[in-house]
Amino acid sequence: MNFIKSNILKFFFGVFLLVSNFSQAQESVNTSGGVDKGSGGTVSFSVGQMVYTTDSKEAGSVVQGIQRPYKITTTDIKKLDNTISFKAYPNPSSDDLFLEMNAFRNEKLNYQLYDMQGKLIITNPIEVSKTQINMRDLAVGSYFIHIYDSKNQAIQTIQIIKE
Repeated sequence: MNFIKSNILKFFFGVFLLVSNFSQAQESVNTSGGVDKGSGGTVSFSVGQMVYTTDSKEAGSVVQGIQRPYKITTTDIKKLDNTISFKAYPNPSSDDLFLEMNAFRNEKLNYQLYDMQGKLIITNPIEVSKTQINMRDLAVGSYFIHIYDSKNQAIQTIQIIKE
């Protein structure tokens, strides 16, 4: 009889171990994180979570989970006649991006779109003051648009975020 009780206990103990291994909470590999304290309470945060949720109240909302920076920069390298400048919008973009020059005078200019690894994705001439760039088929991430003059000298660089 002890033999049967012993085997039944071993069986249930084995089932318990098996079930306990599958009933763990979600895990994520976090690259960074911390705690912020203020008069309204305490918030713990981490970078690298796999899911997100949004909690909304009348006073505001908090998005928990995936954290993506929106760092949008433009660098003026050289301006033609100190009057021409470019802007790219909407930024961040999910479909079409527009590259607009404030004073188009039929200069021979072109743009080149690069990914974060420096791989050239698109190169085209700028033939009108408002150029449409199709971003639909590109992966989510950051890109750089480099604008060049007719002597292939960089005029301006704009960082783009694709959603």
